[in-house]
Amino acid sequence: FTATLWPAPPQNQLDRGPPRPDFLAPMLFSGTADSKLVNDWTHHMLCQELRPNSTLIFDNAPFHKKQDLEAIAHQHGHHHLFLPPYSPDFNRIEPDFANLKKIRQSAPPNTPLFDIVKSYGN
Repeated sequence: FTATLWPAPPQNQLDRGPPRPDFLAPMLFSGTADSKLVNDWTHHMLCQELRPNSTLIFDNAPFHKKQDLEAIAHQHGHHHLFLPPYSPDFNRIEPDFANLKKIRQSAPPNTPLFDIVKSYGN
């Protein structure tokens, strides 16, 4: 499964409906991601949906604070791994991001990103 946060317009702060059935704990948010958002999402959403003793794999985005995410994972009985620096070939979400960028390029002008994400995979 792939877990992800999606930027969304302000009127759509949170939407638990997954853009694809294999996306786990999707959350739409307004603004930019920071460590507080990622930590709260990991603690309150992602870890709640995982099977016991799961492994959380994070890339090296600056808002993925290793000590915080390690503590959250262990608090919920999970393990954690961090990908090597710049390793998009190991990051399962990268092909989806590439596809969404292609869809956005061919979408009518001013199509909201929220609409593109919601229709992805349908």
